[in-house]
Amino acid sequence: MMLHLLIGRYATIMLVIWTAGAFYLDDKAKPASRDEKVDYRYWIRYGQERLHFEIRRQQEEARSTGKVAKNVILFIGDGMGLSTITATRIYKNQLAGGYGEENGLSFEHFPYVGLAKTYEVDSQVPDSAGTATAMLSGIKINSNLAGLDARAKYKVCDRSINEKAKVENLITWAQMAGKDTGFVTTTRVTHATLAAVYAHTNSRYWECDSKVPEEYKDCVKDVARQLVEDEPGRNLKVVLGGGLNQLGVPVEQEDYVFCTRDDKQNLVEKWKQGRKNYLFVNTSRDLMEADVSKVEYLMGLFSPGHLPYALERDTSPDGQPSLLNMTVQALKLLSQNPKGYVLLVEGGNIDNAHHEGYARHALHETSEMDDSVAYAAEVTNPDDTLIIVTADHSHTLTIAGYPERGADILGSSNIMEELRGHDILTYANGPGFAGHNNSNCSQDYWREVSEKERQDLRYRPFAGWYAEKETHAGTIPSTHTEVSKSL
Repeated sequence: MMLHLLIGRYATIMLVIWTAGAFYLDDKAKPASRDEKVDYRYWIRYGQERLHFEIRRQQEEARSTGKVAKNVILFIGDGMGLSTITATRIYKNQLAGGYGEENGLSFEHFPYVGLAKTYEVDSQVPDSAGTATAMLSGIKINSNLAGLDARAKYKVCDRSINEKAKVENLITWAQMAGKDTGFVTTTRVTHATLAAVYAHTNSRYWECDSKVPEEYKDCVKDVARQLVEDEPGRNLKVVLGGGLNQLGVPVEQEDYVFCTRDDKQNLVEKWKQGRKNYLFVNTSRDLMEADVSKVEYLMGLFSPGHLPYALERDTSPDGQPSLLNMTVQALKLLSQNPKGYVLLVEGGNIDNAHHEGYARHALHETSEMDDSVAYAAEVTNPDDTLIIVTADHSHTLTIAGYPERGADILGSSNIMEELRGHDILTYANGPGFAGHNNSNCSQDYWREVSEKERQDLRYRPFAGWYAEKETHAGTIPSTHTEVSKSL
């Protein structure tokens, strides 16, 4: 397999690096100094070496037929590490009445699978903004930044450095080639992964103007303004997710508010200006009843912040759409362009659920993304569409003990007496520690948990070390690719 995506010279390099690099983890790369890795040119050279290796490796296996992948769909399960995939495989089949272990998720049937290294220039365990930047541009950066190479520093804006450090990515290259672009997510549309799609910022957290320090407000725009005002954000044909607050739309507030706009700008109204054939929606009904064949630009914001978890969302017509609903409408709109499209689909609430220690929600969010992958594979043609399913990092979720075959993956079954009451799924750290520690020192250190309690949607399995938010993990995620062998 030799993957060609003729969006632009660097787009070709980036996509093949991401896919080919998943198959070949090169531990013999020439050592580079930390200073070298600050410059984006190091990552271009590194990627080119990996690309050339993959081409040489496959020359004897297959010859190019001249076909190219016209369309690209990149699914990112935020925090969807191997343990999450395994647990979801079991969970989804058990919901359908099966044992669970024999099940396979839709993307596990894709013909190509590999592993991908995840780290950042300054961090062994990465964050989502840095990994998304690397996926889309082929350039590793510092943690918690987006769209700026490692010359730029976290929470420090220097205009001259930022101009030099800006990196272009797949979205820009696709737009230059005349393709349509867009993204859908279950998080805020200004959150970390999406910020890497269109923004250049010294902090992924500067989503609203109120989050940008006063001394930097003339140096860098907040992420939401970059989405609406700057390229490539303003050229996106599809933007679907949460984030009414970040874009300044008046709304009844939820219990948790990440940020609101001090400048009182309604950026949705600004987004509408100068456009024809646009549609803004904020309910599931409006999205699913839209005739997207008559729409050129589609924006949907369905929550003040992140979308609710799938198991808790309002499924009425006036509520929030599912990730599958959003994927369906996005593909209908983007597929009208004869030159093709690039669509990013993020299962962002997988990560949010893990951080909260909500294992059931994390597995169900992964299952929801799997449904979207299955739909995309069904309605597209592998001869002209490249589908990649991957993760940006892992979480500390483990599957442990000796549970019987078919045991409820969210339960505590174990054949070892000393593991009685031990959750099958546990976290290395996180808020779940506090819920299992017995405050009465005259009794056992760990309290007993009832099976009824474990069935609560927000039950937190045991965590070995207390942290307000469970952390990312540095283990390698998998990458699954659906593409014709002739590409």
